[in-house]
Amino acid sequence: MSSKPKCLTCGDQPLLREGCAPCGGTGRRSAAAPAKKRAAAPRKRPGLDAAWPLPVRKITSSAEAAQTRTGGSWVVPAADDFDLTDPEEGYPVTGVTGGPQGGFTLSLPPMPGPFSGPLDALQRLWGYEDFRPGQRQIVESIAAGEDLLVVAPTSFGKTVVFQVPAVLRRDAPVVVISPLIALMRDQVGQALQRGIPAVAITSQYSPDELRQVYTEAHRAQLIYAAPERLDDPRFRALVEQVRPWLIALDELHSVGTEAGLSYRPAYRFVEQMMGRSTHRIQWLGVTASATPDTVTDVRERLRMTNARLIRLSCHRPNLSYGVEILRREEKLRRIYRLIKENVGQGAAIVYTLSRKDAEEEVAPFLRAQGLNAVHYHAGMKPPDRRRVEQQFFGRDVPVVVSTCAFGMGIDRPDVRLVVMHGMPKSIEDYYQSMGRAGRDQNPARCVALYDSSRDYSSRRWLIDNGRDLEKNDLTARYGWTDAKFAEAKAQQHALLRSCDQFLRERTCRVVLLRRYFGEEPGQPCGTCDNCQGEG
Repeated sequence: MSSKPKCLTCGDQPLLREGCAPCGGTGRRSAAAPAKKRAAAPRKRPGLDAAWPLPVRKITSSAEAAQTRTGGSWVVPAADDFDLTDPEEGYPVTGVTGGPQGGFTLSLPPMPGPFSGPLDALQRLWGYEDFRPGQRQIVESIAAGEDLLVVAPTSFGKTVVFQVPAVLRRDAPVVVISPLIALMRDQVGQALQRGIPAVAITSQYSPDELRQVYTEAHRAQLIYAAPERLDDPRFRALVEQVRPWLIALDELHSVGTEAGLSYRPAYRFVEQMMGRSTHRIQWLGVTASATPDTVTDVRERLRMTNARLIRLSCHRPNLSYGVEILRREEKLRRIYRLIKENVGQGAAIVYTLSRKDAEEEVAPFLRAQGLNAVHYHAGMKPPDRRRVEQQFFGRDVPVVVSTCAFGMGIDRPDVRLVVMHGMPKSIEDYYQSMGRAGRDQNPARCVALYDSSRDYSSRRWLIDNGRDLEKNDLTARYGWTDAKFAEAKAQQHALLRSCDQFLRERTCRVVLLRRYFGEEPGQPCGTCDNCQGEG
């Protein structure tokens, strides 16, 4: 795959940092660049609620039923964050305790239901009156036995589309491959609160504790694991024993070349697992950010050429995007003013380029101005990270200053403001980070503060000096060659150039995002900085 990015404005190549040769990156479409064809409308399928198969895995005795409800309490794994210097299997095992004597006891709830259909399950377990646009279509396609690749916007509620089928198809579990322990912890915790038996198999457990988790996994309806587990013989044996009918691959874009080389090489084990399986397994890949090239690459890597693609618009009308070109010394004062304007409306997240920026510069400055702000990054000890998470989700602290570690899995609904103090790695990174805002569907503001010379140079330095690609670790774990590292760096530079153009562009931000993710650009949003004439 070529590492040269396409111009966001006209779709031509190549894109240099100075701009696009055909159109100059001004927002005008080049006459030589033909408009993209509108994607074919998705096929309509009949309703499902009356016809869902409901094989029941019965509890055979009252003693068995009592055993599922007693014997201790579920202890959620500690939150952790991933980068290439801290792979999932390399996390230190932390002491997980529960019960009166400090021992570890895990007991899953009995299966909920049965349910008459998807809507019945949604209403009874989630408390929603109906599915959000697009969710029912995905659930019905899963019921029809299709393999799916789903690209849906942040805040879409992607867990619903595989957790609802999981509680309806009761004869076998769903395995969920998730890239972050924090994501697994959040989704498992919410599933258990709804009475859905779920486990997460991570390296947070001691060997004795892990044995209990594996034992209970045979009764779970949702089994979560990181992609590294796919190369673990014990986990592979578990998958063959429980015979899942569906494997959901969260953060699908991590499989593709553009993200996979620089993010999570272990996703290559997905293809190997598909080849090893002795029975038919449906596959569902979901993500909020995947370009057409990434989707094509995922299809090829996972040999899912017949999988149905469902792509929903990335546009979230409740979000207002803005970019302000500021020198570094001006950013702190601007962040303070933005947060002051947001006081009383909801929470705020400030993303920084480095841990040092979060802990030693931005958070202390805001506290010195009288704001209740805390910092968060992957270098903090797990108890400190859990404390910050509890403060933030418990509404005790309204402002978190963090690296991208405080990203996926952050689902506080009333985040009214997201500010980027440093340049994102890519447009995907920008979109995912800004997607933390307005998850309750109410208006929210997303502002990137960009020092176009210093921020860009800092990101280039991180790429060139291997800070985003730990060579020793990747060589040892995945056998990367010098050529592989060179390819990865070239792709990172290409993604960075696209992001630089996006931040400096004067076209509607939503039009640019739609075009980047392969949609028809549509009409200008009318709410971003460029539409408002603020750029």
